Amino acid sequence: MRDLQDNEAVGLMRFKELSRHPIKNALTEKNMPLSDMHHGPSAMMPPEVMHVSMAGMLKYMFQSMSWYIGETKLRDEIDKMHVRMLLDVKRQSDRDFPRGSMRNGIIDDTKCQAEERKGNLFLLLCIGSTLLGCEKLQTALQYEDRMWKKWLEFIKLYLSMEQWFHDSNPKEEVKNARQLIAKVLQTLKVLFPREGTGNEYNIPKFHAMTKMVFYIRRYGSAINFYGGTGESAHKFFVKAPGLKTQRRVSEFANQVANQYYNILVTTKALRSVDSYEQSIQTRGHHGKQTSSNQSVNDSEIP
Repeated sequence: MRDLQDNEAVGLMRFKELSRHPIKNALTEKNMPLSDMHHGPSAMMPPEVMHVSMAGMLKYMFQSMSWYIGETKLRDEIDKMHVRMLLDVKRQSDRDFPRGSMRNGIIDDTKCQAEERKGNLFLLLCIGSTLLGCEKLQTALQYEDRMWKKWLEFIKLYLSMEQWFHDSNPKEEVKNARQLIAKVLQTLKVLFPREGTGNEYNIPKFHAMTKMVFYIRRYGSAINFYGGTGESAHKFFVKAPGLKTQRRVSEFANQVANQYYNILVTTKALRSVDSYEQSIQTRGHHGKQTSSNQSVNDSEIP
């Protein structure tokens, strides 16, 4: 911020090198009371696995593989093996597998949700563990035997690391995990390079992965600040009401709030009408039964 105040051009270039944008909001106000005055807003809003890994690192990994493999016949064969593997996994009695997607193939993730990328990486590991899949993938990625073994080991470590983030782990184990996490991230940069793409891996999401241990020691298991639940609710709270607004920046928040209020009122009214109609039908059904029983009893009177 000081560079920006002294020289705006130099300051903006510095922000660009960090893949950040200078903003001004309530959290940047001087003497603003915060729960963490030492670290500021950053420590109050920890990174989480869905946006940092599933919608970040995994996306870049698949993009890197896509660039190296290209539009080749081997890619089509790998996609066909992906479809067969996905169907085989669905037939397993154990359902505790990350769900994948086969919309655009396993390498192209343009029509893939964040959690589905994790499932596709797991399926890619399964394919690479078969004889035919090992041959096809190793040839497509142009890896020698040593690099191929390193690639398989990395995929296992990366999936294990994501799962470990959300587990309940002893404090000492979390403290000692920093070196192994650093090893995984360093291997990621070697096996999935982003040469000539933006700032390569000098980006906030990669930096956030290095800080996961800090936030886990601070807030507990990473599942405590996982964003997947809130992201699902975001569709109902913001996206659906947002379609019924004028999409003006100055009025968007106010109009979204009003539209959500209208949704709550109409939903409540619909439930009341349905409940009232159901009660009428129930009373009418009981009334018919009573009349029928009464007529039977009357016919039995001599």
